[in-house]
Amino acid sequence: MKKVTAYLQGGIGNQLFILFAAYSVAIRMKNSEVYLDKSLLSISQIQHPGNLGDMEIRVGGEVLNFHSKRFKKPVMLINTQRILYKLAFACKPLRRFLPQYRSKVFGFDPLIQTLRSPISIVGYFQTYKYLADISSNSKIEITPRDPSEWFKATSCEINQAGSTVGIHLRRGDYAAYKSTLGMLADEYFIQVLSTIGLHEKVDKIYIFSDSLDAAELLKQKISNFKCEVVVPPDSVSPAESLLLISHCTFKIISNSTFSWWSGYLSKSPSTIFAPIPWYLNHVEPEALVPDEWRRVQSIWVQ
Repeated sequence: MKKVTAYLQGGIGNQLFILFAAYSVAIRMKNSEVYLDKSLLSISQIQHPGNLGDMEIRVGGEVLNFHSKRFKKPVMLINTQRILYKLAFACKPLRRFLPQYRSKVFGFDPLIQTLRSPISIVGYFQTYKYLADISSNSKIEITPRDPSEWFKATSCEINQAGSTVGIHLRRGDYAAYKSTLGMLADEYFIQVLSTIGLHEKVDKIYIFSDSLDAAELLKQKISNFKCEVVVPPDSVSPAESLLLISHCTFKIISNSTFSWWSGYLSKSPSTIFAPIPWYLNHVEPEALVPDEWRRVQSIWVQ
């Protein structure tokens, strides 16, 4: 049995992209299985990276199976391997013999489509194209593997609240990258809410954020709407909040992969509002935002 091994990085949104990139390689090779290596998560600065094992992922009704393991690799070894593979990849004659491929781009990488198992891949692979390789016309569905009582109750409330808006307000580690990735200002979300309110009835707004203070401040600014700041228990997986946003009628997302997946998993592309440009001073990953989504001019925190 040949293996396609993917090195997980970042939070739950990035991990999902990496998983589907690995599967796009595996499906071209018969009898290939996907393995997820968690070694790089040990040096991640993400406070709540989440766990793909918390989710049940289905494509066309079939459960997507994969194996995962955290190998105990010293940080020095991880960094040394990174340097060695970078040097080897610079030599074109050696590339085809390398057992590992390290992508140089954040979005769609056409070289992924030329890889053959056994192979390991390292990168972020932030694009919808690899999902299309796997799902074609089939629907991708993600549910909590063992949903918490909080998730069940909140999901029921959102589904019964009428016409709802889910806002994902990304703060946290983005504050350190405010001048590059950019951090969306409250005015961006207020602008989109005004657009929705012109044409649709809004019964309730749910604000999801990694900063309670920032969420409460935004709530004060939109006090003309019925609004709730969603505060998940510390014990629940971040995946549950991601899925709850997708349950809302409209989604106003931030420039993060966590937000992206909450939009992608929703039922209607026309209900998803995404910023343009995606980043303030950084190249938008190729084929990241589907054409069907509604793009709204970004307003950045100064």
